[in-house]
Amino acid sequence: MNRPNIPETQYQDFLTSRHAQGGLRDLTPLSPIPYEAGKVRIGAEPQTLRNFASNDYLGLSRDSRIIERGCEFARKYGAGSGASRLVSGNLAIYEEIERDLAYLKQREAALIFSSGYIAESGVIAALLSREIFDREPLVFFDKLNHAGMYFGASASGVVPIRFRHQDVSHLQSLLQKYDDGSRPVFVITESVFSMDGDITPLAALCTVAKQHHAFVIADDAHATGVLGENGAGLACALPKIDLIIGTFSKAFGAAGGYVACSRLVKNYLLQKCGGFIYSTAPPPFLWGAIAESLAIIQSEEGENLRKITARKAEDFRTALQNLGGDCGASATQIIPLMIKNIETGLRICEALTQNGVFAKLIRPPTVPTGGSRIRFSVNPSVREEDIGAVIDTLKRFDLINQ
Repeated sequence: MNRPNIPETQYQDFLTSRHAQGGLRDLTPLSPIPYEAGKVRIGAEPQTLRNFASNDYLGLSRDSRIIERGCEFARKYGAGSGASRLVSGNLAIYEEIERDLAYLKQREAALIFSSGYIAESGVIAALLSREIFDREPLVFFDKLNHAGMYFGASASGVVPIRFRHQDVSHLQSLLQKYDDGSRPVFVITESVFSMDGDITPLAALCTVAKQHHAFVIADDAHATGVLGENGAGLACALPKIDLIIGTFSKAFGAAGGYVACSRLVKNYLLQKCGGFIYSTAPPPFLWGAIAESLAIIQSEEGENLRKITARKAEDFRTALQNLGGDCGASATQIIPLMIKNIETGLRICEALTQNGVFAKLIRPPTVPTGGSRIRFSVNPSVREEDIGAVIDTLKRFDLINQ
């Protein structure tokens, strides 16, 4: 009897449906490009474009000092780490870099992971573990929290209670409604949201959360390196935030994830966090790159790069708004251009490509239904003429009534 391949049939049905909804993801082919910050080559017949799609917020991914420091570590320690740090050992340099990171984040300790997603999902799953608490914890999520946070909560078996995006009053009402004083409470959010570029009122959120003795977690990935004193991000200045999650794949120009927390919580994670325990440690190259990025971000040069990025982001955001574009509540280097119609958004992206600009349309389910946007991000390499190329292209489209 010929039995149909039911899983593949259903996978095809899913892909067909996703395509019909205009949400089918694909990979954009890239070609190698000589060193030139902020540029990318795409397509079978490579076209060089100004890259507005990257999270390389300070342009450090091409910095020769970071590359060389990574190569130095690779030559000294090898191409790979061999196993997790709990199995193959813990080099002294790992501890040194984590101490430097903890100092930047103004916390007692830090722990580095092989990726930001693993750090986010693994740490949240460990902290919410049902094996630890007598009663199921109450977990309050900003509605737009990153997918890694949701995955971590799901892995723990906890269903988060969602509050409206950055709405501290709504969070307060939910805390009052559900907290009876007998269950552990967690409040989890991001400092800067990756698809909106808006800033969470962290101080107000912490005040409300601590009235209910909540353990507060903040993802600082899109603020670290770009915002805050010495590029430390926005969460570190608030001691009421108990644990900070982040990544080295944004402004650091490298890869890997981290948490910054108390020594007690770090020791707990060493025992309980599967994302750390069962993952091979980041390769030596990354440790070297992270170390050099840490130094640059905290230097006077890093401060200058932050100022340039902030100024260019403001110029770009103003130009889009003057054209009638809706940039939401963006106040950072992340600037969404809200697009009501997916097909219109795809046409705009194609027109941008033809005019030398690489930017991507972000569609559901990555963003909520009706929330499609072209996500622009700015770094120091963006020039006035690059912004002009975007604006000239967008003038062909009615951004208000698209």
